[in-house]
Amino acid sequence: MKFAILGTGIMGRGWITQCSMTGHEVHCFDANAESLSGVVAWCEKLAATVAKKFKIDDPDFAARAAAKIRTYDDKEAFIDAAKSCDVFLEVIFEDLKLKCKVLAEYLPQLPQEVVFWSNTSSLDINPMAEAGGRPERSIITHGMNPVPMMSGVEVVPGEKTSAQTIDFTRRTLLDMKKA
Repeated sequence: MKFAILGTGIMGRGWITQCSMTGHEVHCFDANAESLSGVVAWCEKLAATVAKKFKIDDPDFAARAAAKIRTYDDKEAFIDAAKSCDVFLEVIFEDLKLKCKVLAEYLPQLPQEVVFWSNTSSLDINPMAEAGGRPERSIITHGMNPVPMMSGVEVVPGEKTSAQTIDFTRRTLLDMKKA
């Protein structure tokens, strides 16, 4: 499976690491070049910490996870990569107006079958789902911090989230060792 992750702060990096550790290809972007730099090395270090904590006896575990991560310093290149992804995960600052503006720009450029996940902890998914033009395929997946060390993920569907999106999200998160 392929993930496009928008936002490379602490929570974004946690999700990037979790997705890559569980074998998924990850494409990530952040408008903040400073935040984007060093993502792969940071995630590799976090994956090594996870391997040690959970006693994963595989010396290549962290390097294999890091190899699944692609970063983009060009927004258009990221959007092109996101077009072939299964999930578009937004992990940006908790500002509803900003999220809606960004999602209205990004999501309409992606195929309609791409599922939209938001890592928001306090905002309503419905305005974001409408702004992105895919209310049936939008859902909150709020991971606990640090994402790779904590199994909990709060899943909150919107008013129009389809049963298929809920089921897909549940199955995907379980596959990623998330409860």
